[in-house]
Amino acid sequence: MVKLSDTELAIVKELAEGLSSQEIADKRGVAFKTIEVHRHNVLKKTGCKNSVHLITTLFRKKVLS
Repeated sequence: MVKLSDTELAIVKELAEGLSSQEIADKRGVAFKTIEVHRHNVLKKTGCKNSVHLITTLFRKKVLS
């Protein structure tokens, strides 16, 4: 499994909790585009096609619990 940065992993966890990119951006005090770039980078690193595929894959690999 590819190593995700602490920020990327935190964002993925927030996505898994049901937060939208805008909600994550507001919570973190960053631009919406910043979160979208992180999401894109995580998908690219992991080879996942979308957020559902990403979350499912990370649960199966026990990266998320």
